[in-house]
Amino acid sequence: MNTDRRHVLTGAAAAVGASLLGAPGLLLAQGQPVRIGVALPLSGPLAFLGNEYITGIKLAVAQYNKDGGLLGRQIELVVRDDKFSGAGAVAAARELSGMGVNLLLAGANTGPTLALLPILEEIKTVLISISAQTLSITHELYTRYMFRNWANNYMATRGFARSSLQQYRGAKRWQPVISDNAFGRDAAKMFGDAVKDYYPQMNAGGQAEILAPMLVGATQADFQLQINQLLANPADGYFLALPGASGITFLRQSKQLGLDKRWKCLVDVSGDAIAKSLGNDIPANLWSFTAWPFQGEPLKSNKGSQQTLSDYTALTGDRYPSSYAAMAWRAARVLFEGVKRAKSTETAAVIEGIEGVKFESLGGTLTVRKEDHQVLATSFYARVTPVEAAPKWTLSDLITIPDAALVEPASPGRPFAV
Repeated sequence: MNTDRRHVLTGAAAAVGASLLGAPGLLLAQGQPVRIGVALPLSGPLAFLGNEYITGIKLAVAQYNKDGGLLGRQIELVVRDDKFSGAGAVAAARELSGMGVNLLLAGANTGPTLALLPILEEIKTVLISISAQTLSITHELYTRYMFRNWANNYMATRGFARSSLQQYRGAKRWQPVISDNAFGRDAAKMFGDAVKDYYPQMNAGGQAEILAPMLVGATQADFQLQINQLLANPADGYFLALPGASGITFLRQSKQLGLDKRWKCLVDVSGDAIAKSLGNDIPANLWSFTAWPFQGEPLKSNKGSQQTLSDYTALTGDRYPSSYAAMAWRAARVLFEGVKRAKSTETAAVIEGIEGVKFESLGGTLTVRKEDHQVLATSFYARVTPVEAAPKWTLSDLITIPDAALVEPASPGRPFAV
């Protein structure tokens, strides 16, 4: 090799080395997995919910890894228990950030998400909140580091009211039964307002009656006293906002004491996933949302849905996925598609990648509203009916509503007047 050529190659090598040093983490990232943080309740009263969510996230990871992963790298989950508390969520997020993990799937409900919002910019972490519903998250408390995967309280309660009144026309007198906290009170008010809006449309005039909410403890385990009070003054419809074990107990005892024979409809915010816990104790005329109505049309004939169902069964051995798994699967896909669109895992790039992202999800096209980071897709509502054959429940009378027909105007940084 002559001297001039040796100098050229040495200089080229030095230039390459300098360029690599100027791109932090490039050498380290090559061949290493894309690490995704997960902070969900793995202990306490909502552990079942956290485990369902993790199953959905693992399903998305398995599908993407089978197809080459993200940016040519496999996806790896780093899971932490948020202990169903704001402090637990913050501790988990800070630990993950200290490990260099800047992409986070968390927020099994509103509390942990609210606790995480103030620290996201500090730790430069992108959060996909799986199911937080409080309106303030995408309004006065908005941060560009957080995306809301699921319908907020305003969207959900209007969807519940519109669909249940369409199915159970004439349900005029409504009784909310709610947990004594901000989520329960907000949900009851918004549902009542929506019923008042939709009832005249569904019944050619007239006004609905919304009774004062019955407040119960979020961790209450016995509802016989409250159910006897409701039996003495029955309503046409009931709106139940008791997530977790309390809601399951209320529904089970309502059937045991015969309250379900007195109502025309019960709207339960927990979704069809509650049927897996109730089994033969599903009460009559139970109406709820479903994130994945795989049993019926249009998803029964949808190739993408059926392939995902096959993948779920291969992963879990279960042929009957819950809505919670589907919700988390969707949240993971929002994050993964944003990374693909950004062609980067850097925080700022991923935020821009998720904003305005669009892809086909279960039941239709999903988009992310850039202005306030609200995810919009399709909402499904159905009657949850007990049957003899496995899985002991089925969905019927499916009603489909585009989220765009339910969502409020975007006002990031400002309260939305309900």
